[in-house]
Amino acid sequence: MEQAAFGTESADTAPFAHGLATLANDALPSAQRGEVTGANLAGEIAGGTGLSDTPAPVTGDALGGTGNLSSATSHGRYTVVDFWSSTCAACTTQLPAVQTEASRLNGAVAFLGVDVGDQIATGRAVTARAHVAFPNLRDPDGAQAARFRVSELPYTVILSPTGEVLVRHPGLFTVDELDYVLRDLDAALPPGEG
Repeated sequence: MEQAAFGTESADTAPFAHGLATLANDALPSAQRGEVTGANLAGEIAGGTGLSDTPAPVTGDALGGTGNLSSATSHGRYTVVDFWSSTCAACTTQLPAVQTEASRLNGAVAFLGVDVGDQIATGRAVTARAHVAFPNLRDPDGAQAARFRVSELPYTVILSPTGEVLVRHPGLFTVDELDYVLRDLDAALPPGEG
């Protein structure tokens, strides 16, 4: 099995480094924050991916088949974007939980997985084992993860119906936590089963 390989041979690390610097800057008290700069980053992070930003849609080749996937197709609904990789044990725990929530909400909320750094066969095997039915796209060089300043995997981003970033959650989300957050955002979601 091939492992995810991040580095200068597989991805441009400048956006990732910029994302980490931005996260560190955001953690400082507002009076101590400075400007985070870097070469040619405007094109890499157009629209921004921080809270309250409306980034360009998450796009990529479909993991489960041919064609392209985009979070833009879910405008009008909240969208859960789940960044994961086969090399992340917590991710393989979270994927079935995200699928459970997707099944509970039965299309009222859109779900999109982003497989970071895996070969196609590896990513497909993980989603098959987890019985994942929601769409997943490939992020083989980590470009989408870098654009969203993903600091660890799993990493969950929740977008508003207009594509605004409402939630950025590093680490494991249980099904109950995810359900709570989504229902807090939209009290009109249909009652879940289970």
